[in-house]
Order: sequence, then C-alpha cells, then structure tokens
Amino acid sequence: MNLYKYQNRLITYNNKLLGGTIGEGGGGGPSYVYDTSGYIPYMTTDVLPEPFVASADSTYYGSPTAQPWGAFSSTMEYSASGCWVSTNDDVQHWCAIDVSASILVYKYVIGDAFDENVRSPKDWEFQGSTDNSNWTTLDTQSNQSWSAPEEKSYTLSPEPTTAYRYFRYLPGASQTAAAGSGGRLLERMQIYYKHLP
Repeated sequence: MNLYKYQNRLITYNNKLLGGTIGEGGGGGPSYVYDTSGYIPYMTTDVLPEPFVASADSTYYGSPTAQPWGAFSSTMEYSASGCWVSTNDDVQHWCAIDVSASILVYKYVIGDAFDENVRSPKDWEFQGSTDNSNWTTLDTQSNQSWSAPEEKSYTLSPEPTTAYRYFRYLPGASQTAAAGSGGRLLERMQIYYKHLP
C-alpha cells in the first residue's frame, strides 16, 4: 500500500490527496501533500475524487435519483446531487464510504436541509470496518430531531483506537416512519479523522 505520513499526519494514498494542502519537505527534500483539514473531501460522483468510493445497498430511482455520493457532496438538499435516499420498502438500508486507507476517526457530522423532513434522520448507527464485512458500531443516536437546516456534530466516546477503512450510516427510524419501512434520507455526512497510529 502506497501510504505516507508527514509529521504524523496522513498525507497521500497512491499519490492522491486526502483533503489537505501542500507542504515543503525538510532538508531541501521534495514537497509533500499532507492533511491539514482532517475530513474526507466532498464527493462529486460515487468514485470521485479518487481514491474514495461511496456505496449503498439501495438507491431510490424516482425524482430525484439520489445516489450514495450525494450524502458526501458539498450540497445539502433534497436533490440528485445533494443526498442519498434508499428504496421505499421494509428492509434496513445503509450508505457507506471506502476511504482506501485506514484512518482514526474521532467525530462525524450529520446534516439535514429540513426540506424533506418526513425522511430526516432520527435513529441511526455510525459504523466502521477494516474489511467491509465485519462492522463495529462506533456511535448510536436515537430520537434526533430537526427544526431547520443544520449540521450536528457527534464526537465518538470513547475515541476509537482502531483505524478503519470503511464507514457506513445505518439508519433506523426516520421522523415519520418506523425502522425498516419507508425510504431513508441522508443529506450530509462528513467524517473527521486524526493521523494513523
């Protein structure tokens, strides 16, 4: 794995920027790309920017066609580029992102534009995995409510000591539907991380 660190910070994976700036190497050495922002960059498709990959077990193909990457985009609204919506059935669904390298996450943000609030997040689990098969619940929330467009930050406690590559949002009930019924909506998720161990 072509993974580098600079001053104990995750910098690049296969020479791809993980959301940071340019810094000079010491001793007249080469320039390094290293993280200073500490969060996963906004997605523009399910596979861009590289090396990140957004996915979900289902997607609502109505109007809008809300793909997984929309949950990680810079837009927070009920639109094709601003959210992910699951299919409307009696199955629990999920939306996930592969960051292509193991990172230590310490908090995440859920945002909602309050424009389709019947589907807004209410109960969910935030999970991490090293292999995209076995999942560890890092945080559980219940009875969350929204009264206006806003973002809410959730700091993980205890802070994980295991670095994960895969992260997913596992919704339970929405504002007006019980767990396992009705489409689920996620308009914004940001993941914040520290350096590798």
